[in-house]
Formats: sequence, C-alpha cells, structure tokens
Amino acid sequence: MFAGLRDTWLYCDNATGRRLFLKFCDWAVVITSELTDEQMERMLGNEHGGMDEVIADAYAMTGDKKYLDCARRFAHRQLLIPMEEHRDCLDNMHANTQIPKVVGFQRISELDGDNKMHDASQYFWDIVTHERSLALGGNSRREHFPPRKPASTT
Repeated sequence: MFAGLRDTWLYCDNATGRRLFLKFCDWAVVITSELTDEQMERMLGNEHGGMDEVIADAYAMTGDKKYLDCARRFAHRQLLIPMEEHRDCLDNMHANTQIPKVVGFQRISELDGDNKMHDASQYFWDIVTHERSLALGGNSRREHFPPRKPASTT
C-alpha cells in the first residue's frame, strides 16, 4: 500500500497519492513512536516488506527527518547487526522477507551516508550472489536460504 501510493506520487505526480502516502507514513511514525526497541524487534520478526525503504523515501521526497528516523527504526537488527559484522546469519531464514529489508538498509545509507548500513547491504549482496545462489539462478529452496553446511548424516 505504502509503495503503491509512493509510486503514484513519484511516477505520476498524483497529488492524492502524495497526500495519502504521507498520511500513511505519518501514521507509521506515530504508531511506532512509543514502542520500545524490543517491541519494534518483535514486530519486525513478522514479514513487513520494505517499510524501511518506503519510509526513507518519504524523507527523500519531503526532507522531513521524522521519516528517516522512523525508517531507521524499521531496520531489523536481527539481520542488520550480523550483516554489519560480516557474519552470515541467513541459514533457514525466509529469503523473500530479508531482501526488502536490505534494500531499505541501502536506501537509508544513500540518504544519510551511513556507511555501516551500506556495508551491511553490500555484504548481503556479496554472500547471496557469490555464495548462496543456486545453479538455476535463485538463492533459496522453498523460499528459505538453505544451511551453508549440510546436516550431519551420522
């Protein structure tokens, strides 16, 4: 919903889309503002698409820092911290859920110059494309990153 409204504004210069997009983003800012970091992390354990990216785009389009601050709260630390530390934590993680998160890390980095987020997204790209992609061109089995080391058969 957020991305579709953003796109009506970005690509079609639709004033209604702009108004609705920013209202949705304002709602996200308000609804998450009183959540603790632990509550945010619990919430981010569920599939949430590219919320970090789309709210960062609201900042890019308006210059209002509240959106960038909110986008950073949507950066899922369970993935971000290991990627920043160049640790592959992807075994058995749902691939389609992780990819939009990382796109958001990169978008935030582009907007505020956060090199750690850029490094995290670059590390993710490198391990997925060089170490976790399969011969058929995909990166997962049944939408999950397979374990890097096969389970022991003993």
